[in-house]
Amino acid sequence: MGSGVDLPTNRQHTIRGLSPGTRLGRYAVVRRIGSGGMAELYLARLDGPEGFAKAVALKLMHPYLSDDAHFARMFLKEARIAAQIEHPSIVQVLDVGEFGGEYFMALEFVHGKDLRRVLADQKGKPMPLGCALRVVMDVGRALHYAHRLRDPGGRALGIVHRDVSPSNVLISYQGAVKLADFGVAKVAERSNATASGMLKGKMGYMSPEQCLQEHVDARSDVFSLGVLLYEATTARRAFFAEQPVAVMNKVIDGRWRPPDHFVPGYPGALHEIVARALSVDVDKRFQSAEAMVEALERLAAELEIDTRVEALGGFMQERYGQPALPDLEVPTLDMARPRAPVTEVHGFAPMGSLESRSRSRRLVTGAALVGVLVLGGVLGWQVARSTDGAPAPAPAPAAVGSAPAPVQAAAVASPELPANDVAVAPSEPEAPPPTTEDEDPPQTALDEPTEDSVVEDEPAKATKRKGKRRKKRSTSTKSETERAREILFPTSSK
Repeated sequence: MGSGVDLPTNRQHTIRGLSPGTRLGRYAVVRRIGSGGMAELYLARLDGPEGFAKAVALKLMHPYLSDDAHFARMFLKEARIAAQIEHPSIVQVLDVGEFGGEYFMALEFVHGKDLRRVLADQKGKPMPLGCALRVVMDVGRALHYAHRLRDPGGRALGIVHRDVSPSNVLISYQGAVKLADFGVAKVAERSNATASGMLKGKMGYMSPEQCLQEHVDARSDVFSLGVLLYEATTARRAFFAEQPVAVMNKVIDGRWRPPDHFVPGYPGALHEIVARALSVDVDKRFQSAEAMVEALERLAAELEIDTRVEALGGFMQERYGQPALPDLEVPTLDMARPRAPVTEVHGFAPMGSLESRSRSRRLVTGAALVGVLVLGGVLGWQVARSTDGAPAPAPAPAAVGSAPAPVQAAAVASPELPANDVAVAPSEPEAPPPTTEDEDPPQTALDEPTEDSVVEDEPAKATKRKGKRRKKRSTSTKSETERAREILFPTSSK
């Protein structure tokens, strides 16, 4: 398979839960029909000019398969195979389309039931023998046609369906029988595409060689057709067990109960046809589906069994009545609403970029806060500078000889210090160091007093000694401010 059948580049998650009226190109969804092994089906309306409308079935892959390019190739392979098949007993593929990167098929709509539902509604009773034979004979003719199909160059395609089972056999209320789902069909010229180590088919309907993953040909479908004949005429599974491995062992060993165990008076000639079709040895089976159909036709003629299409249609109508054609009138919606794409499409970022955007917003917010703090510090420094420019009282003579108090902490951290070293209050205040009469206590930027604050806190009758200490504190404060300014801003101090 070439790259042309890989997933589209504009691929999005599979669209599911399509509402009535949802449009996929020319098709308007009416309702969901059901699901199969690879896909789910929707009843849809094909719209055309001048009020033209036709009921079709839309087939979309399951969500858990749609992200796998291998299954997308299988899906398109079914469309290519079925497009080459034109037989009245095979469901026709009308169109293949793409929506939101999803492949879908438009199929012929069969107004009726599948054989699995018909047998289930019988509640353990087999179908009328003529109706059961008619179904199996029509499926056999469809298989024989597909087995002998050739390409335009005259080469045999070697198609093997590999999934002949009741769920893939459709019966209309008028008695028409259609074989569906060539999704796991094998084409001889592309046999390497099936060597994936995966079982393709349904347990209990696969041939022994198919269970063993050996070479399969048209006779494998003959075995599955024999299983279908057994089940339609007995209302029992030919190979049944609780565990899949046990089912496979029964198929490989050819262990099944005789039909007359469930249906007294089961025709002996029909038992022989079933036994030959279910032979483990491929050389002992019918060598073609056509040969098996001919044997059933002879049996029906000998026993005078009515196998006409009208008899099958009468059974369906007796069982289900005459249901009206589906109502195709639905509200029209603009388009289906796909899931969010997993990759960036048309400028929309994936989920991963949302996290990076959140981190970027946090960084910008933090930077803004830092800028505000820096601006506040600059404004505070300018205010302090204008305050320090006011004239200060002359220092007392006694304070000239005393050493100025050291600068314990500065209002602005030096460039060598990290930012978290600025104005961090300790968890518990430390006791101030002991001071002498001529030494002032250490001060911080937050505790630095101004002249007015000192005067307001002093009592009216202060002693002369305390007045000298206040003068020392002002002188010392002035000296500390000037020294800090000279250290940090040598140019401005000049």
